[in-house]
Amino acid sequence: MGAAGEADVSGFRICFRNESGEVLACADPAPYGPEKKGGDMSIVMLIAKGLGLTVVVGLCVLAWLTLVPWRSRWIRMWDYPRGQILILLILTVPGVGYWVCTNSGPLGYGLSMLTVSSIVLLCWEIFPYTTLSRKETPTASATGQQNGIRLLSSNVLMENRDYGRLCAYITQESPDVLVVLEVDPAWLSALASVTAAYPHRFEHPLDNRYGMAIYSRFAVRSGGIRFLLRDDLPSAKLELVLPDDRLITLYVVHPPPPAPGEAPDSIARDAELAIIAQEAHADPHPCIVLGDLNDVAWSHSTRLFQRLGNMCDPRIGRGMFNSFHAGHWWVRWPLDHVFLSPHFALKTMHLGPVIGSDHFPVVVDCVLESTAVGSAPRPQAKDAEESQRLIAYAHKHQLPLSEDE
Repeated sequence: MGAAGEADVSGFRICFRNESGEVLACADPAPYGPEKKGGDMSIVMLIAKGLGLTVVVGLCVLAWLTLVPWRSRWIRMWDYPRGQILILLILTVPGVGYWVCTNSGPLGYGLSMLTVSSIVLLCWEIFPYTTLSRKETPTASATGQQNGIRLLSSNVLMENRDYGRLCAYITQESPDVLVVLEVDPAWLSALASVTAAYPHRFEHPLDNRYGMAIYSRFAVRSGGIRFLLRDDLPSAKLELVLPDDRLITLYVVHPPPPAPGEAPDSIARDAELAIIAQEAHADPHPCIVLGDLNDVAWSHSTRLFQRLGNMCDPRIGRGMFNSFHAGHWWVRWPLDHVFLSPHFALKTMHLGPVIGSDHFPVVVDCVLESTAVGSAPRPQAKDAEESQRLIAYAHKHQLPLSEDE
């Protein structure tokens, strides 16, 4: 027993014997090779499942988050990428299916229900902007186009100095009404050669990205640049006289977005849209509202604006017309809008080319009909109360363009 022992490997066990051959102890060898690798793979799969679950649940939370009626930018910013969230959720469906097959308990079924319901919600929001949906603004007939109006709206991006491309495009389209946003004095000088053809002009250049200029071939009976909430945030209201002496009202708007460096929430934007909606609803003339609303077509605030103002969206039943961001195809949504009262029918609507800005120009050809032909969404019971609260709050607090002011 006291003699030195030696190791004897027999089969898959290691035994220690003394000099007389008596077994002192045996032990199984430490796992090597496939067993250890299998353990590592289990850990990797566990981490992958955890990350995948986090991504899917996070996307679902973002899908439903916009239903929260708060106007903080941290919530409202998720109104924009609805299409992108939808695509990412669809891409996760195979992984969710695998999870359900391997986790058939409440967690697996709950995850599948959450994913499917989120996809249905996003499809419901986006569906109206497909060709499968019924149009709010009908297509103009080939014969009834004597009161045709061509509008071109372009957010030029103030820092953009590639003036030539927009000038060439304005010359090509030759709109009856031209609206340019984010203009500073340099932009007005650069556009002078093409805007000289417009006898009626309203210009208010600024160096804060909220400058505005409007040019019209139609006579202007009244109106001009105005300031609804702040003296550095212009909008416009113009009463235009068509060639047959009929009157229409043009509203131009460019409110601040709920974004860092702009506004901590969407109250200023939503309040300005509510003011214009109330005015359009009470206006005795057919109305057109256009501009960079810094909002997407399917958001609560835009739908509220449509219901309050009795305005039709010509994109419904035709497409999204994603005008922003011109430089990133994977991050695009409709920020530039043209809304028409039910008196108008649509000839064409299209986006312009890249002009060096982060927005594409928007061109709309519409026709003023003799009677109402469109179908605007109907107001809901609490719309008026909500809009009054928004407007009162914005006027009381004089909301700044950025948190730094």
